Amino acid sequence: MNILLIAPTGTERQYLEDVLESRKAAGIKLKNIYEILHVGVGKVSTAAILSKYLTTHSPKATDLIVVCGFAAGGTQFNQGDIVSPNRVKYHDVVVPDIFSDLTANYELVGEDDVQVLSGDSFIETDDAEDLTKVYGPNVIFDMEIGAVCQTLHVLELHIPVRVVKMISDIPESDSHNVNTYSEYVDTHCDFSSIIDYIEEYANR
Repeated sequence: MNILLIAPTGTERQYLEDVLESRKAAGIKLKNIYEILHVGVGKVSTAAILSKYLTTHSPKATDLIVVCGFAAGGTQFNQGDIVSPNRVKYHDVVVPDIFSDLTANYELVGEDDVQVLSGDSFIETDDAEDLTKVYGPNVIFDMEIGAVCQTLHVLELHIPVRVVKMISDIPESDSHNVNTYSEYVDTHCDFSSIIDYIEEYANR
């Protein structure tokens, strides 16, 4: 299977490259063929870079898109958990009911009954508290996944999207956090668990 890995930040891209390169050097054969696309942070950068990629490469060459990296989570989770949600919606789009398609869920290929709340800002404590009051604690927060799904929808491309995220922080509760977000990201540079998860589940 040809898999396009979406890495929002340069750090996440480097961590993914390190795993793939180390396995290649060790002679470990992977089940899938991987390409990494660094899209930047936020909706606009993600939509623009992914659109450019998909319109300059044959979409038929991509069997699956996987958005990887770190994500903040609700209080259902702990730092270090690997999560593969099954749906995503924008949490920061406020529109009249006639535009409700903009606030509908996009389906994801994922084993976990978890919702991604995607928006164009980093989630702080007050934001997390407000959102989990509405959606419950079984959520993760992200800035790119909604844009990935919307881009595919606009381009009328039926490429499945999977999300595999490592929980880096719990904004709503300090008691869940051993490290700050920055400390966690700096000290957890091994994305082997993410690649292992994709290798196990991508072909199911």
